[in-house]
Amino acid sequence: MIVFNDPIPCADHTERAVRLAIEMRDKVEELSQHWGRQGYNLGFGIGIAAGYATLGQIGFEHRRESTRHDRRRTKSCTCACATKHDRGKS
Repeated sequence: MIVFNDPIPCADHTERAVRLAIEMRDKVEELSQHWGRQGYNLGFGIGIAAGYATLGQIGFEHRRESTRHDRRRTKSCTCACATKHDRGKS
């Protein structure tokens, strides 16, 4: 997960996110063509959400992780997992 506009504010965070997503998509397309010639099929998806999110650390003394949570991300991850699961049934 990549977060724009935190911890360093930037006025054009949405535009930056879209530009990065396009660059990633283009690079994965190149990789997909290469690996496709070797018999592998690469899948790739990007979701972009804007708005407020809850940020913080979770864990305990010897293990801490930074996390972000918002309803849209949780919903999109759930939908992506369901779609992937449904594809496996066909």
